[in-house]
Amino acid sequence: MKERADCPSDTAVDCTTFTTATRTAIAPTFGVGLSFYMGNFMSLGLEWRGLPFAWNTGGFDTHGGAPDGRFPDNKINKDDREFKFNQLLSVSLGFYFPRTRKAPSKAG
Repeated sequence: MKERADCPSDTAVDCTTFTTATRTAIAPTFGVGLSFYMGNFMSLGLEWRGLPFAWNTGGFDTHGGAPDGRFPDNKINKDDREFKFNQLLSVSLGFYFPRTRKAPSKAG
């Protein structure tokens, strides 16, 4: 995933620019989907998927740090991530060619 890079307050890094960084977030995912077949060659698919994980959606200093958790701590780091229940909805349209099935050949 791509989110705002960490910005510690004790360095000379300019925290007013929104530089981004990538990281890998392993999270469970689950969902449900339906496929509707319309005729012999077309289908419509609907799928809902839930993906819960923690991330800093706004990229701001929203929480304090350890040990007392006082806010603000003037740092943007992993302590500012919040657990969110992310949802995805997809709609798909499928076409199948050829439109009719091929008749089986008679061996004889």
